[in-house]
Amino acid sequence: MVDLYYITGDVPLERLFAIADKKRVPVAYEKFLAINIQDIQGEVSLISEILQDELTDFLKALT
Repeated sequence: MVDLYYITGDVPLERLFAIADKKRVPVAYEKFLAINIQDIQGEVSLISEILQDELTDFLKALT
């Protein structure tokens, strides 16, 4: 999510979808679900802080 947050600061989400449509490779959906069910978590090192409200608003805009 953090990567997408920063990328969309330079490239609008609509443009990213258009680029993805041109480069899309079929996804093995069953494998993707298996990964998603595992609740992927991790840590990110940032060079500057992301304000909680900004990140929350970004995540709401994705849904």
